[in-house]
Amino acid sequence: MSQMINPLKKTLKAQRNARVLLLYSCPWRPSWLIIVLLFLSSCSTVRSVSEQPVITPKPALAFEEQVYDFGIAGPEQKIKHAFKFINTGSEPLKIIKLSPSCGCTAALSSEDEVPPGGSGEIQAILETRKYAGRQEASIVVHSNDPLRPETVLTLKGNIRKGLAVVPQGVSFGNIQKGETAAAQVRMLQLSKDPLVLEKIEANDKFLTVETSKFSEENSRGINIDIMLKPDIPAGMFSEVITLHTNLKKYQRIDVPVIANILEND
Repeated sequence: MSQMINPLKKTLKAQRNARVLLLYSCPWRPSWLIIVLLFLSSCSTVRSVSEQPVITPKPALAFEEQVYDFGIAGPEQKIKHAFKFINTGSEPLKIIKLSPSCGCTAALSSEDEVPPGGSGEIQAILETRKYAGRQEASIVVHSNDPLRPETVLTLKGNIRKGLAVVPQGVSFGNIQKGETAAAQVRMLQLSKDPLVLEKIEANDKFLTVETSKFSEENSRGINIDIMLKPDIPAGMFSEVITLHTNLKKYQRIDVPVIANILEND
């Protein structure tokens, strides 16, 4: 049995010696392998750098907004808005042409060529139609922006007749007892007839109501400022403010006012 084991030990010892001999007989091969790998990686790095795309200078048209929602307007009214833009590119930007849709006009109020970093604006005018409903118009801006040669600008809103109250009611939410709160409702004049607020009915024990006229570029009417007084008892508060106007179809308008008055701890 011992004679069978000894040849096996000799074989294993010979294999170990052969491995040791192999390692000592090739001491420089790992270093040459590293040199070859470094050479190949440097070649691939040079090739990847040379293959990077060349960035071509170009203009770029960027608008602050492309959609203008004018909210509510009356029939046969002119809605005006300025669409402002910037040339975010590295070459001069040229506005080639403006193509407005039906019922809308557009004009470039700045130079037709804008330098890099420069700004400009397009003045748009929308003439609202005679009947009520949603209305939308667009303007196509043609430029030398190679990535986006056409940009669409939109004006949209609702056409109503007579007048509109915005919002139609006021909810103050949770209010601590003893504190005050304020909100504003607007009465929009949507016809050529003059709007007169003849009378206001409100519970002056808990509410203070003040009015003032306003006139802006695309709207006009009456501001109605509503304030809660601090001595409202705790619990759900619900009142109605009634507006009386000179218009036959809108002689009486009710504006609900609600709040949840919280008891102090």
